[in-house]
Parts: sequence; C-alpha cells; structure tokens
Amino acid sequence: MPTTVPRRIPRYRRYKPTGQAVVTLGGRDFYLGTLPPAGGSMIS
Repeated sequence: MPTTVPRRIPRYRRYKPTGQAVVTLGGRDFYLGTLPPAGGSMIS
C-alpha cells in the first residue's frame, strides 16, 4: 500500500525584514507585497 503525504494548508505570514506578506506553497516562498499596519492585520 503506497503512503500518501497529507496536504498542508498554505501558511500566510509576515517577513519581518521587509514587512511583506509571504506564503509557502509546495516548499517555495511567494511574496505578496507589503502588509497593512499591525492593527488591521490578520497575522499574529
């Protein structure tokens, strides 16, 4: 019986040195641009 790798939910986070949002998909990081101020952000 072949083993399967469970699918992972993409992780959305802040890249602190530049203040950009980044998401990891398939082991690769994709930068999404600048984030709004921390008060209105969904990222903890």
